[in-house]
Amino acid sequence: LHSSPASPARTLLYDRVLPGPGLRGPRHHPPGQNLRHRRAELTPEEFERLISQQERETLEFKREMPSSSDLAKLVTAFYNTRGGVIVFGVEDGTGRPVGVMAPQRIEEGIVNILRSRCSLDVMPGFEIVAYQGMEFVTVTCLQGAHKPYLVNGETRPYVRVGSSNREAQGETRR
Repeated sequence: LHSSPASPARTLLYDRVLPGPGLRGPRHHPPGQNLRHRRAELTPEEFERLISQQERETLEFKREMPSSSDLAKLVTAFYNTRGGVIVFGVEDGTGRPVGVMAPQRIEEGIVNILRSRCSLDVMPGFEIVAYQGMEFVTVTCLQGAHKPYLVNGETRPYVRVGSSNREAQGETRR
């Protein structure tokens, strides 16, 4: 666990692979390339900007943990498309921040689900963010380098189409 002495309310659980400054989506990393890790913590202002946006191809809000099947489809869809960020503790549709209870348990649950339901070459990055007296979990998924990524037991990959996860159909495979 990493802690930032300047902001003890935020705890970074893993170093994240970041695309660069700002809140742009994650980048594709070619196979064999050494990924440079650097610490990143969302400031309250950056987090506010993030959750003030609409859900879209690279951003998904979840009030709470979805089923293991739905989470695996969402994460593999991000890996198969352009990457993206999942924010736990924000209502789907309304974007209203509600926070989560036990954010470390959510992070552990996500890791366990992804390890058992998907074969990812790089695990997503996780961050617990404190905002307006509540805690949130952000999950940053990279665009995958070895597509397609499948949910175990599924024969077709999922992709993001707008703010939805869909089975890839011929021309939508990327």
